[in-house]
Amino acid sequence: DAVATISIVPDDILTPDTIKRALAAYYVLASAEASSNLARYDGVRYGTPRNHSSLLKDNTEELPGSLEAQVSSYRARNFGPEVQRRILSGTHVLSSSQFHTHYEAASKLRVLLQREMTRAFQDVDLMLTPTCLSLPLPLPLPVTLSGSSNGTNSTELLGLDVMTVPISLANLPSVSIPVRIHNDNHNLTDQEHPGSRLEAIIGLQIFGPSMSESLVLQTASIAENAFPD
Repeated sequence: DAVATISIVPDDILTPDTIKRALAAYYVLASAEASSNLARYDGVRYGTPRNHSSLLKDNTEELPGSLEAQVSSYRARNFGPEVQRRILSGTHVLSSSQFHTHYEAASKLRVLLQREMTRAFQDVDLMLTPTCLSLPLPLPLPVTLSGSSNGTNSTELLGLDVMTVPISLANLPSVSIPVRIHNDNHNLTDQEHPGSRLEAIIGLQIFGPSMSESLVLQTASIAENAFPD
């Protein structure tokens, strides 16, 4: 019969600026890893092979160009837009001109974030945050790269991860549970049916220090049973 005390984490432990910088660092590191790890999928060593004999010419001087066309064709055919975007971004940040200003800086921020998280958990056992700072988006998502009024900017979608990427970057155990919220105040409104009771399901993220997976899962199980459907 343990007693849990819930309190607000002071701003000087995890500052909003640190969280924002962690988001940028996460995507720099994730893109770099995607570019490096997916480089092997060229349709020759790894991937789905196919007959590329039509690309090969009798002149051996054209073979390098044919191999480049083969790899390019394979990746364009099998990698989706987001994967291609991350490969291009990762190749850019790993280039000799950008490595120190992007990848190296992101790696240093990851170490700094891990230290701040370790310091934060000296006074608390677990932390609770929203999984996302907005209500669930409608499906399917009308994503556009230009951010026009009839779609959702892809950069804005990446920003929705701002509450989850710092935990991943710090290598901490975390779990997200669904919580149903009701329109008990004026903060939630149904534009199509004014005055109606609007319900939505949001994510509640529970995370703890390193090697606290058991405590995180136990707390998540208790929290799921505590919140009514």
